[in-house]
Amino acid sequence: MAGIFNGEHKLEFTDNRNGTTTFRQSEKFSGILVPLFKKQLDSNTAAGFEAMNKKLKDLVEQK
Repeated sequence: MAGIFNGEHKLEFTDNRNGTTTFRQSEKFSGILVPLFKKQLDSNTAAGFEAMNKKLKDLVEQK
């Protein structure tokens, strides 16, 4: 239900034109329940994103 708890996850890949790629991800939360989950979002969600980033890095760097 819009306005209750919304999350927009954004993944960006930028070609650095030197054989490398920069990866950025962000998450924007909105809605009336966000303040109730702030601590969980700051810890658990961030940890999940960090784990995903590491796994993605490992996969793309495999030879």
